[in-house]
Amino acid sequence: MLQIRKFGRKNLLIILLICGIYIFIDYFLISKDYTDAKEKIEIIEESIYSLANHGKCKMPNLPVDSPEMLSFLKDEPPIDCGNEDDDWVSCELSICTIKDNVIKEKGKITCDFTDILRKSDYNIKYGETTRSSHSYKLIASDFVRAKCWTNSGYSRWYGILIGIRDDSELKKRKNWNKEIVLNVLMIGFDSLSRNAFIRKLPKSYKYLTKYLKADVLEGYNIVGDGTPQALIPILTGFTELELPETRKRMKHSTYVNVYPMIWDEYEKYGFVTAYNEDVPSVGTFTYRLMGFNQQPTDHYMRTYYLAVESYISYYKRLCYGAQPRHKVFLDYTKQFMLKYSNQPRFVFSFHGELSHDSINLIGVADTDLSKW
Repeated sequence: MLQIRKFGRKNLLIILLICGIYIFIDYFLISKDYTDAKEKIEIIEESIYSLANHGKCKMPNLPVDSPEMLSFLKDEPPIDCGNEDDDWVSCELSICTIKDNVIKEKGKITCDFTDILRKSDYNIKYGETTRSSHSYKLIASDFVRAKCWTNSGYSRWYGILIGIRDDSELKKRKNWNKEIVLNVLMIGFDSLSRNAFIRKLPKSYKYLTKYLKADVLEGYNIVGDGTPQALIPILTGFTELELPETRKRMKHSTYVNVYPMIWDEYEKYGFVTAYNEDVPSVGTFTYRLMGFNQQPTDHYMRTYYLAVESYISYYKRLCYGAQPRHKVFLDYTKQFMLKYSNQPRFVFSFHGELSHDSINLIGVADTDLSKW
């Protein structure tokens, strides 16, 4: 009996200790985060209006050809994804077609096309399957899984395909002023500074400045440290501290749809919208934030990346089938712009795989980007 009592007391103490730790974390640490946000905003506002900030802004002198920086640079080998004909099917806008030259080589080919649909920012689902020996039209989704085989059954091919679906509802949008419409195309590379862009993407920089007469923002600075802290102000006009709580680890957090995103404003004025970002495992709004419960834009590339993840081990490095990954990313953005050539468009495309963890790898995309 005494042993039972001792055992009960021991368990009770353990339970009380766990409860105490939980209360401490909840009250002192998590609650402190909310307080810290308000305090940080006050400190920032005081700093902005202080006399110390009333002087002239002095931009640092950072030479592009600094020997200290150039010593870290090297040329990466081109990405080799094999022969383009290794892919049996290609998509142009809303039509995915079995390639004629592949049919000529292998004979009759039959494919099962299955729509890939968004379930959430973390999961996908598969729609109906259509069998065809020629082509497939994208209607339900921009993304489709293809499983193909020859009549003999000896040759098979699998792929995750991407295009721009034929959406009759989007084509009906007419509430824009045709006299003042300007399309907006924003493309970014994560963790890539202006000087790094000049060093590693010289062809693209030359095309932007010489032929497109682009304005280079030499004094631009990120607002905070980290991708969300840098992008959120660009896309909303606010810092993360000023917006509703969306961090996963916080109680009562809400989805990122609560943010006043710029693409929502464009949609109100009749624009067709798209948001594209690669590397879904560390997405800007899904890594430490809650993500979107409703699809944020009319076209949204995250669903494709979730679907293709399970196939990556079968592909060559930095490839999706016979295509370099960055070319798939760029091509989707281009197809979006072409699909709605008679309507105003807003697209924000943000690429991270080649630039986030390397100062050199982004160089392999220079030729493709300059021709894009």
